[in-house]
Amino acid sequence: IPWHLDRIDQRPRTPNNFYQPIATGAGVDVYIVDTGINYNHKEFENRAIYAGYDAVDVYLNLSRSASRHGLDCNGHGTHVASLCGGKTFGSAKGVNLLSLRALDCTGGAPYSVVLDALDYIARTAPQRGRKAIVSMSLSGGYFQAI
Repeated sequence: IPWHLDRIDQRPRTPNNFYQPIATGAGVDVYIVDTGINYNHKEFENRAIYAGYDAVDVYLNLSRSASRHGLDCNGHGTHVASLCGGKTFGSAKGVNLLSLRALDCTGGAPYSVVLDALDYIARTAPQRGRKAIVSMSLSGGYFQAI
């Protein structure tokens, strides 16, 4: 069993080679704020969707036809999404994965783009009427707003 699954369902730090989640996360939306998600990846079983906004496209002022619509062009966001909700190694195998691209194809972006993505979530997630969390696996220097 992968260490991240072995460790997540128990308090003791010592691995016990066992993973037994108490729930699948069904009915919960996880906003993946990253480089996007490969929607067609078999790990996601049609649970990965476009959140409706691509902060990188807005920052680059891309036309609707040129938009990536949250599609991953780096791989990191898809990796993060698989750890959250992939059928094999995901910690919550039943969650909906919403791609909100805030990092470009090189894995970088100004903090303003990340803040734009978070603002979009704050404005629209309550309207969905579902439980939701945000997953951000980002690096960078200290920035008080984030």
